[in-house]
Amino acid sequence: MATEQQVINFINKIAPMCMEDMKKSKVLASLKIVQACVESAYGQSTATSLGNNLYGIKADKYWKGQFVTAMGWEEKNGIKQPKEPMKWRKYSSWQESITDHSNFLKAKRYANIIGCTDYKQACINIRNDGYCTASGYSQLLISIIEKYQLYKYDQQVLNGIKPQPTSLPSPTSKPITPQPAQPIQPSQIINKKITIANGQWNVRQQSNASASVVKIVNAGQTFTSSKIENGWYYVNELKGYINSKGISKAEDIKATPSFLTYKIKAGDSWWKIAQEQMGNGARCEELAKYNGMTTKTVIQPNQQIKIPK
Repeated sequence: MATEQQVINFINKIAPMCMEDMKKSKVLASLKIVQACVESAYGQSTATSLGNNLYGIKADKYWKGQFVTAMGWEEKNGIKQPKEPMKWRKYSSWQESITDHSNFLKAKRYANIIGCTDYKQACINIRNDGYCTASGYSQLLISIIEKYQLYKYDQQVLNGIKPQPTSLPSPTSKPITPQPAQPIQPSQIINKKITIANGQWNVRQQSNASASVVKIVNAGQTFTSSKIENGWYYVNELKGYINSKGISKAEDIKATPSFLTYKIKAGDSWWKIAQEQMGNGARCEELAKYNGMTTKTVIQPNQQIKIPK
């Protein structure tokens, strides 16, 4: 079994390669890293030691390359049991294994993996698609991603940030446990200019802290927002949500006037203006009321009134 330091060293070694691969394959770096962790026992499995096979991909009849023979495992009634020795694909390097893993996922049954930006959903999909039949496979992948914050590598790729190494978890840190869902509040329609507060803030796909990050924004940047949902501002330009804590200022955007200004001319009447400007003289009472008057109110040349659009 790998020590914590060996786990960290393994992650830091493969993370940059998985990030580069994500740019081309659209397979989440976090998924590639965590599957390599599990399938290779953090680089210590026989298939990895003898054949640089990080992902437990078998050398089936379609594989034309070299292979190694090693023990296999299967789950029966929730119990992991050894199988007879099996043939596993052999690679010249870990990089080649990482690349082949993405090629392997191009199969039609894994179509929901390519382009998926939610690591939890990707972990659920990979198990449901048949990559591994172990009952707790998805939960295992998610727990490792969250323990070592592997989702940060996805964010770094999406935001063009260089790889930041993983460090040992704090001895006092507690496992991440799902929080009870908060009741969904109705959206409030707004029209505001928002300014980002000090620091860096995540813009997420949905109005909750567990949703995938689509962009990281910096202090002082300004955007427009058309609604607030569960305390999250929708950022129109980025098509995502930012928590209200990340907003230093939210200012109303003055709406475009819904009327035209008209200067009264000699000979004008409410009926004549309504006929010429609104296309129907019968709307004269509506026009007068719109201006806070009645058709009995006397209007004077050079006086200005509003014409509704």
